[in-house]
Amino acid sequence: GISTGASYEIAGLSGDAKFDKASVYFKYFYGFNNDFDFDAIFRYKTSAKLLIDKGMITEGQTFYLGGPRSLRGYQSYAFSPEDSSVQAYKKTFTNTFELSFPLIPSAKMRWGLFYDYGMIGENDFTDIKRAGTGALVEWISPVGPLQFIFSKALDAQDNDKTSSFEFSLGTSF
Repeated sequence: GISTGASYEIAGLSGDAKFDKASVYFKYFYGFNNDFDFDAIFRYKTSAKLLIDKGMITEGQTFYLGGPRSLRGYQSYAFSPEDSSVQAYKKTFTNTFELSFPLIPSAKMRWGLFYDYGMIGENDFTDIKRAGTGALVEWISPVGPLQFIFSKALDAQDNDKTSSFEFSLGTSF
């Protein structure tokens, strides 16, 4: 299946904040069981976000990169203005590729492999470019979807905040 979406936010009609925020995403899922009688699922997700400064970007509106929702292998918020001389990251782009297989079908558990690639910048998308890869275990538990993520940052720099294990509640797609 395919899922797409876009949003556009305008701040500045009242209050101090003056910025626009645009985002688009594309998600693609493909199950191989119909073609090969094999339970494997391919997932692809990409998103791009743009923050347009019109005089005042408030705290919390900037973008970040890192963590289970954007770039596995790096800690959540690994690339954020708090950890750099940048006032606000205004552009970000991410790609995620996953292939998952059954682990314990009766317990609704799957395992998978992934590759993530992300870019973030103040004025350009390519100020920071990083990639991560790894394996995960997914479990549709009684409290909701859980993921146990074992990851490796592929091109970490000396000061990057990397992560080799993460836990996530909720779906990543």
